[in-house]
Amino acid sequence: MEIIIVTLLGFGAYKLYKFGKFRLGLEFVRAYMFLEMWSEGATPDDANFLISRAIFDPDQTIIRNASIMAAVQCREVHGGRMLPLIRYAYRNGLRNELPFLFRDIASAVPMQASVVSTYSKQRVNRTTTRTKDDENVKTCTNYSEYREEFLKILKTYFTEQADVERCVNAIPDTRIRSGYEKGLQPAVIAMQYRDFLADTFLASDVRR
Repeated sequence: MEIIIVTLLGFGAYKLYKFGKFRLGLEFVRAYMFLEMWSEGATPDDANFLISRAIFDPDQTIIRNASIMAAVQCREVHGGRMLPLIRYAYRNGLRNELPFLFRDIASAVPMQASVVSTYSKQRVNRTTTRTKDDENVKTCTNYSEYREEFLKILKTYFTEQADVERCVNAIPDTRIRSGYEKGLQPAVIAMQYRDFLADTFLASDVRR
């Protein structure tokens, strides 16, 4: 009887360990996606929102691609260590979804220089670029009207429950600004965004 109990406990511990390892890997991918968006200027709320959309997307294309890129970065940049990147993502606003066994460990690991230098530098550079862009846009008094028209057209491609504006706000608006400066019609840029969002975050909300 004791042997059976010990065996069951051992099997349960093994299954818990395997589950934790799987969740740790998924949390690393979430952290990678979060920091990539955060370093491009997305707010923590917007980054968390888009990650949730990607995880629950039946197609799973975004998660598969992110997993590949995260694995490469983990191996080649961070020496195979996942927890420092997860901790840095938590520190900057990623929602914590690790099992309790790993949660305290992730919060206690030392910060890794490669993680901080990779993402803090990108964030600073992106903020500087946006400041310069904003100064240029101030001279273009009709840019806001151009963007509003673009959003109005883009929303017609999706169902009413689609959070189009929030998705657009979470993505760097380089393409919209470029379209305005080149004199392209808002509908042209809206079509480009429609194709991207229909293939990624809003695949289930597109009007067919």
